Amino acid sequence: MVIGSANSSNTLALVKVAKECGCQRVLRVDGPDELDLIDLGQVRTVGVTAGASAPEDLVQAVIDRLAPSKGVESVFVTNEDEYFPPPPELRSLVADLEKISPTKTGSLLDDRSVSADEALKSHDLI
Repeated sequence: MVIGSANSSNTLALVKVAKECGCQRVLRVDGPDELDLIDLGQVRTVGVTAGASAPEDLVQAVIDRLAPSKGVESVFVTNEDEYFPPPPELRSLVADLEKISPTKTGSLLDDRSVSADEALKSHDLI
């Protein structure tokens, strides 16, 4: 089961890899509500992975909805610590905001300390 958007190239690549690796049935879901529409009656084992932009709480919600009777085994092939900086436009906006009102934005110039959502919300400060 791959958790992620149908228009995410990363999610679609995970679906393709799962099929190429011999998974008999590969499903892509946006979230836990879609599980109600899927017959998993005879399924004994479900592998779950997620696209890069799928939030951890969404992944956990899908696992919780699956309600595995024999628990969950986490398998990590690699532990990634990817960093995707905000787009240049947002970095520029935050830098401009910092110049105008440093007390309102705080120190947002450290890309790792601010999410894109926070940067967009700071737009209201202008």
